[in-house]
Amino acid sequence: MRAYAAASLFDGRALIDDGAVIVDDEGVVLDVGPRESLAATGAPLERVDGLLMPGLVDAFAVPSDAFLRGRTQLGQGFDRWLDSVRLARGAADEAELELARTAALDASHDHGVAALADVTLEVSSQLALSRRGIDSVTVQQVFGVERYAATVALESAVKQAPRGARWVPSPHSPTTQHPDVARVTLREARRRGGPALMQAHVSPAGALQLNASDLDALDELGALEPGTALAHLGALDADGWRRLSSGEVRVIVSPRAALALEVRLPPVSEMLAAGLTPAIGTGNPGASGDSDPLADARAVHERFPRLPLATLLAMVTSSPADALRFDRHGRLAPGARPGLLLLEGPPPRGVTSAARAWLGRSRV
Repeated sequence: MRAYAAASLFDGRALIDDGAVIVDDEGVVLDVGPRESLAATGAPLERVDGLLMPGLVDAFAVPSDAFLRGRTQLGQGFDRWLDSVRLARGAADEAELELARTAALDASHDHGVAALADVTLEVSSQLALSRRGIDSVTVQQVFGVERYAATVALESAVKQAPRGARWVPSPHSPTTQHPDVARVTLREARRRGGPALMQAHVSPAGALQLNASDLDALDELGALEPGTALAHLGALDADGWRRLSSGEVRVIVSPRAALALEVRLPPVSEMLAAGLTPAIGTGNPGASGDSDPLADARAVHERFPRLPLATLLAMVTSSPADALRFDRHGRLAPGARPGLLLLEGPPPRGVTSAARAWLGRSRV
């Protein structure tokens, strides 16, 4: 058993001044709360300097595309970026791809990531992530605008799904998979325990404006059912955001990728006003630059400096854990095993750029 106390502790929902947490030898949380109340249990508390919090959760990671970092055209729109991605993929060899992927997985651990969605076209990093102590769900994107081609692609993906691992298919986006097959894909993801993850738009910045008919189209696909995680949403009116909130749809944002491609941030303030706490995913490294969720949190803070620190931290812990259905991650709560991450630096900006360290183990 180990017990830690810090001047500030974030439990996944709220900040606790002079807080403490007790974990067993396997890292499972036994108790958490104000230091005085936990000191009364008789457990010897080790004092640490900084902000103590759960390990980070990356809602949309793409380690298989790590080789794209620094090789794409940014700031000129999604289409120009996609063209540069195709050129880079054509020029890369297998050894280079694997070297970059391995480095990205190591970086995720060092950034403080305890769990993530491994969004991929075909190469799963789940085994390699597990060796680094990072929990993951493989989200395999399936394409096909023609019904037959999309059906064959989905059937092939399901047939080749790794056994004994968390794996779900994803219909990518409404414009890149046939609607009938998209519905089947989302149902299959739910049958496997989720997440039922779908991009509402091909670009991380989302559409400039979505309207009620766009939401109706998503609804027809089953993409507004409870438990769905929608990435890359664009601007909606207040009624649209309330509709998503009332339907218990989770939203995923990739702030740095959106800024790099479309020079605009996802509509975070509108989401929060509707009661939706977005989950941060680092997105494609060819746009975001790396796999550090706190760097994305910093990008949000720079544009919304009055955003409460607890809300900012929830966007990289409890909210993505909920979106990805990681029950034991994202919170310091009895029974959870989220990893203990220590951030050194004054909040809030310092926290998002602080040195960080895992407590109690060399890996997550």
